[in-house]
Amino acid sequence: MKRFLVLLMVLLVLCPVIPCHASNQLVASGTVTQANMRISAVDGGATASGGAFVDFGAANVLTSKLGNLLVIKDSLGHSIQGWIKAAGSAEGLGDEIITVADDRTFGSDTGFWTKEIGWTINDAVAGKANHAGTTTSYLYRSSITVASALYKAVLSINGNISLRIGGAILNSIASSGTYYITSAIGTQLLAYSSGINGRTIDDVSLKQVLTPSATGVTIVSTKGGATFNWSAKDSAFNYNDTSGYTYLIYKTPNVLITSGTFTAANARNSFESTSAFCEASGLDLSPYAGTDAGSTPYLIVLEDASGDVAWGFGGAVGGGEALSAEINSGTLTIKKLYQITATEVDHFGTGLEVNEYFVSAGTETCDANNKVKNVTDCAVTGLHIMSARNGTDRGWKTIGGTFGYNDAMKYRVYYLGN
Repeated sequence: MKRFLVLLMVLLVLCPVIPCHASNQLVASGTVTQANMRISAVDGGATASGGAFVDFGAANVLTSKLGNLLVIKDSLGHSIQGWIKAAGSAEGLGDEIITVADDRTFGSDTGFWTKEIGWTINDAVAGKANHAGTTTSYLYRSSITVASALYKAVLSINGNISLRIGGAILNSIASSGTYYITSAIGTQLLAYSSGINGRTIDDVSLKQVLTPSATGVTIVSTKGGATFNWSAKDSAFNYNDTSGYTYLIYKTPNVLITSGTFTAANARNSFESTSAFCEASGLDLSPYAGTDAGSTPYLIVLEDASGDVAWGFGGAVGGGEALSAEINSGTLTIKKLYQITATEVDHFGTGLEVNEYFVSAGTETCDANNKVKNVTDCAVTGLHIMSARNGTDRGWKTIGGTFGYNDAMKYRVYYLGN
């Protein structure tokens, strides 16, 4: 009965934090032009760089919705979707793909480019001479791009040129400049035009975009996950739609990311408000870190042997275990974590010995034979605990009235998102 009442109380308290509904809530929608859209649809797996991301080029549209579900639709209603993971910091580019300078500047014809009818490479440009009819003629290089990747192309042109990267087309580029294009299913880089009018192209640079700018976000396949893939991609989705896109952002029910247990001997928790942290030997909580006095997207819940709970929000990772000077007199402070440096039998708790840890009940005393050091920070595998979501103060949000600070514990980590 006690366990039932405690769990009921927890549910009532946590429902504002952990939604008790199963439906998605639309929190934002809008449109994006082709010129502003940057989509990388590569399956990155465990690696963010070069994986799935998107950038609309608009501040706070995506970065304010971390943890939410993003759906992007092209003008025909085909869609891709995934969960927003983290904000970008700066556009990251891969190495230059056209590695030989003469192939970028057309300083000489090295054979790198395949030239169809009318195309020549001389005088440091690639030019397409007039030719009869309306047949399209190509200057291209095969096996140069990765399907579904985002590319940044910089080029100088004279006259209208169409650019195709991996089957994706940008039509009638009329001026020199920088262009972004997501490859489709092929691996070619092509410049082409048709008709009888001559064209020239020069100073070509091509690099894969690996990470989004500060207005973009990385994408994962599950809420709070670490696989940098889109969760669903319509095979007919147009990654370079000249008619633009619509987007929908949904807030989804919060997700239990991980759970487990740790023994009393492995526990390293501080429940005192100014130094609150959560750590257990052999358990790495660092993937669920937020920042102190900043973003705290994860909720940490501990449950003692009788079902009573303590919970708070994951802040920064610990800076490494830190200990105070040895304490050899006085009464210890309630809820602080201590390491024993000298003890008489059972002085600090039944069976506790030198080098072991305990959370003080506020009644233990120190003297010449019974000494401790206060643990003031946790290891880098532990987390600081914050008392409010995205708040500024350390501390557990709630600690049950009969919570067993030195019990074996069950733990649960929830991803809250934005």
